[in-house]
Amino acid sequence: MNPLAGTPFALWITGMMIWTEMLARAAQTGERR
Repeated sequence: MNPLAGTPFALWITGMMIWTEMLARAAQTGERR
């Protein structure tokens, strides 16, 4: 298992990855706000 699993740091990393993916998808779909 991952040593960082279940830690706030791991959750922060996961959140940043998801946020980046969401931004990338929004940019590809035409940056609608």
